Amino acid sequence: MEVTVAGPDLAGTYLGLRRTLTTPGPVVLEVPADANVPFWTWYAGWLRGGQAQIRVVPPAGATFPAATGEIAQWRSNGLASAYTDLVVGHLSPTTLRHEGAADDAVPLLFGLAVRSARRGASCAYVGVHRRAALAPPAGPPGPADLDADLEFLARWNEFHPTTQVRTVCAELTRDQLVAALPPGAEHQLEGCGRAADAWCGDCATCFDTYYAAKAVGRPMRFRLSPRIFASRYDHGYRPWLTGEFAGPPDAGFQLLARLALTHGLRPDRTVDVDDARAH
Repeated sequence: MEVTVAGPDLAGTYLGLRRTLTTPGPVVLEVPADANVPFWTWYAGWLRGGQAQIRVVPPAGATFPAATGEIAQWRSNGLASAYTDLVVGHLSPTTLRHEGAADDAVPLLFGLAVRSARRGASCAYVGVHRRAALAPPAGPPGPADLDADLEFLARWNEFHPTTQVRTVCAELTRDQLVAALPPGAEHQLEGCGRAADAWCGDCATCFDTYYAAKAVGRPMRFRLSPRIFASRYDHGYRPWLTGEFAGPPDAGFQLLARLALTHGLRPDRTVDVDDARAH
């Protein structure tokens, strides 16, 4: 999905620089002197490490609009967005939609931040929640971390103090979000996006949401496929436990471990799986 920004504004510069960072191998990022060089120095180093070099070039005269005082919210029908509605609804934020904010070279959160700044929003809320359900990794955070989005938001706000992008879900995991919704609201969520009937029951998002809701006594109206139960539980989570958490960080495995520790959750194939989904 292509992002288009018309006019000589700073949004176009930002999106162009972000696309340059997708170039394979070492890259030289030519940043205009008036395009927030400190932000790009951090961001290029965070994203590409030693493969990115910053070269400051003459000012381009492009700017973001002055902050207008607008409070906005990037909304969807997803879980974190539904929780955000509860917390910030009293502010009567301007509703913004995600469509068109990302493409193959521009991650969604980066695209939303740039769009927010381009419209002069003083604060725009996004539904970003904690994915490292047990504990964040030790050491400096990197772009491959489970909660890289939270790190990006913190640093974006540090370098763009007049156009903040905030989340009210930063310390909440999926089960806590479900538990906070009004009764029945879990059935109004948009689902995993892979099925016309909202939840396919055959993907990692469905797996995580099913067990988060079950753990807090808010069962969803679907069951899991035999394939996803075998993939995520039998061949994924169980070996991860017995292997003392070896392997790349996995948000779903951490969530399931948290649910077992805090809610006593025990996945039960006879209850949780719909064998008809195998056909």
